Amino acid sequence: MAARDFSTWQPIYWDDQVVGRQFQPSAIMENAGRTIQMRSLQYDVPRYADATVGGGSSLTENTANGDVQPIYDWQFNGKSTLDEAQLEDSPADTLSAVSYEWLNSLHIAYDNACIGVTGARSTTVSNYRPYNSIYYALTQGDTTTGYTANANLVQSTLSTSGYANLNSALGKVENTKFWDMQNGICLMHPSLRQRLRGIVDSQGRPIFVESSAGFPGGGVRPQYSLFGVEVAWTFGAITTSGGYLGNTAGTSASWHPLVVFANKRHLVRGVRIEPQAQFINANININALEHTVQQRARLGFCLTVPNAASILEVTD
Repeated sequence: MAARDFSTWQPIYWDDQVVGRQFQPSAIMENAGRTIQMRSLQYDVPRYADATVGGGSSLTENTANGDVQPIYDWQFNGKSTLDEAQLEDSPADTLSAVSYEWLNSLHIAYDNACIGVTGARSTTVSNYRPYNSIYYALTQGDTTTGYTANANLVQSTLSTSGYANLNSALGKVENTKFWDMQNGICLMHPSLRQRLRGIVDSQGRPIFVESSAGFPGGGVRPQYSLFGVEVAWTFGAITTSGGYLGNTAGTSASWHPLVVFANKRHLVRGVRIEPQAQFINANININALEHTVQQRARLGFCLTVPNAASILEVTD
């Protein structure tokens, strides 16, 4: 076999597959109990949380108050600049790859905005707090539904008394009139999966159940449950000040993973524009030989009733 001359120029070949993250689904998009089509920046959900029942021949006036829970639209965006020569020489579908990666990030950022942002909604875009998240809603009182601030929020550990703390968090929402086991969902950060596998009940039985079930097309997929409640995984289930939207996603001692129990019927997702991408050709770029890919989505969210959810904020 002839020796190869490494002193000469060697060709560089592109792989026809772009390597990236595994698909990151949005737990809110897949598990919200209701999706509404938004036609403006705000959509109001009417709420009636109680009613007065009287007796006898004299009618009793209903003294319960009703109100509305607003859903606000927020525009997510992205931009990718691609060198024209690079795109010409690559057999890989780079255009699809950059949009796929943006969609992965959008799913995490959207979930985090819905679930774990600790501050109140802000109309200042740079604050990256588009909604009142589930976490924030549980830290506020609600006179219409009789909810007391922080009543359904448990801040504790898994390393000690893990079973008791998880049981306490689920019990918070189970003890309200807004819980339905058939519509229950547990939204959880994937970092807790390994830790949950080691927690057992008083009989030594694992409380975190991993199983598989068939689905259309054949094969199996894993299914997870905690205390009989279906589990959906999302990297957005973590406390932040808006960090995932601000492109500062990572780890921090002050960011805590979350276990969220919620009635899906009270998780409402608003859709103004579903995620989409637009390609702008370098032919119309007068300053550089570069293509541009724009991405956007306009989405909303609200937890209609704070009593319908509870959280264990894992502090260790």
